[in-house]
Amino acid sequence: MENKLTDFLKYLGFKSEEVEIYMTLTDRRDLTILEISRYTGITRTQVYRIIGNMKAKKLVEEIVDQYRKKYRSVGIEALALLVKEQEEKTQRVSSLFPEVSSLLSCKRGLSEPNTKVLFYKGKEGIKQIVWNILKARGEDLGYTHINVDEALGKSLAENWREEAVRRKIKFRDITNNRKIFLQTALTKIKDYPTLFRTRYISPDKLNIDHQVDIYNDVIALYSWKEGDIFGVEIYNSTIVNLQKQIFNLLWSLAKNK
Repeated sequence: MENKLTDFLKYLGFKSEEVEIYMTLTDRRDLTILEISRYTGITRTQVYRIIGNMKAKKLVEEIVDQYRKKYRSVGIEALALLVKEQEEKTQRVSSLFPEVSSLLSCKRGLSEPNTKVLFYKGKEGIKQIVWNILKARGEDLGYTHINVDEALGKSLAENWREEAVRRKIKFRDITNNRKIFLQTALTKIKDYPTLFRTRYISPDKLNIDHQVDIYNDVIALYSWKEGDIFGVEIYNSTIVNLQKQIFNLLWSLAKNK
C-alpha cells in the first residue's frame, strides 16, 4: 500500500526526501523542523531547505502553534489539483512536440550534407512528415491521396492548418479523390481555404495511390497502403526541381473540379 503511495507521489514530481517528509507528516500530523529531522533522520539544515521547497510547491502547509512553526502535509484536494496540473502540462507538451521535433530536425539539418534521405515508420512517423511541410517557404505542391485529418487526426490537423495560415503557406494539390475538394469546407480555421487550391486528374491518366509533397528542396512520399505505414523524405535540389516541373505540367492538364 505504502509503495503505491510512494510511487504516486514520485509520479507527481516529489523527490525522494520530499516523499519521506510528506509520508511522515501524513502519519504524525503537525511537526516542527526538529521533529521532522528526528523522525526521518534528515539533518535539520536539509529539512529547512526541503520544507522551503515543498512550501513553494504547495506540498506542505505552515502552522503557527504557541509561537512555534509546525508543518502539515496537504490534503487530498491539493493532490487532486496537482494531478490536474500534471495532466494539463502533459497535454501541452504533447501538442507542442511535433513542432518542436520539426524545429530540432531543421536545426540539425543545417549542419548536415545537402543531400540526405530520411525514413519514417508508423503513424507517428507520418505525423512528423506532415508537420515538416510547415517548413515550406511560400508553397507546397502535392499529389493528394487522403486529407490531412486522416494523417494527423482532427484536432492536430486544425492546429496544423492554423500554423499554415500563420506562416502564409500556399498549397496546390492534384488528386483522383473528389472528396479532397470538400476538405477546406470542413475546417474552422479562417483563411485556410484561400490558401488551398485543388485540381482533379483522372486515375486513367495518373493513378495517385500514395501521398507526395514537394517543397523547398524536399520531396516527401508516404503511404498507408494495406496497413504498411511508412514515408520517405529526400533532400536534394536537383531531384526536387525536376519533380516541380513535372507537377506544373500535370497541373496544367488537371481540372478544377
